[in-house]
Amino acid sequence: MRDTNFFRACGEALFGGTWQNELARSLGMSLQSGGIRKMASGSLAVSPRTWTRLAMLMRQRGMALQALAAQADPQDEAAARIREALRDPRPEIVASCLTGMGHYRLGTDLAFAAEHYDVARARLEAVPRRPATAAEKASGDMMAAVSGEVYVDAAAADAAWKELHEATGRLNELKQQVEDIADSLDHGYDPL
Repeated sequence: MRDTNFFRACGEALFGGTWQNELARSLGMSLQSGGIRKMASGSLAVSPRTWTRLAMLMRQRGMALQALAAQADPQDEAAARIREALRDPRPEIVASCLTGMGHYRLGTDLAFAAEHYDVARARLEAVPRRPATAAEKASGDMMAAVSGEVYVDAAAADAAWKELHEATGRLNELKQQVEDIADSLDHGYDPL
């Protein structure tokens, strides 16, 4: 069970020095009943419903304050521009932004991963294809059924697909790290 100190701390965080009256009003409780005062002293248990409503009030207040802080803090405008740059689909822009933020290693890794992805995709596109036969289309070969083509050299195509798959995985892994940095800007810090 949560203690009365925590209940009082929540009330004070929400409403300051006059928290008992303000909390009673916000929860639709009678001021004369002294329910909030009794909960604050520990003579009345705080019901699960009151905790739920208190948590909802704190979330609403937190969201409202966060929105106001974003408008009041000039650094938040810069953070918004950085966040946009970090979510740009062009890896070279993101890598440049990361380097500017001091994330040299991640910026360099992202640039190399994007280049490796482009090379792997070009290698796969360079593997010669030919029109699929009716038997190949009917065999359940996905490529033959969808594009009407098959690779001339299946081993080269498999190697190119594997390389592209690995390059895509590495690029997505790095993009997730970038996304984590962009998300951290929403919370007011940048994990270097």
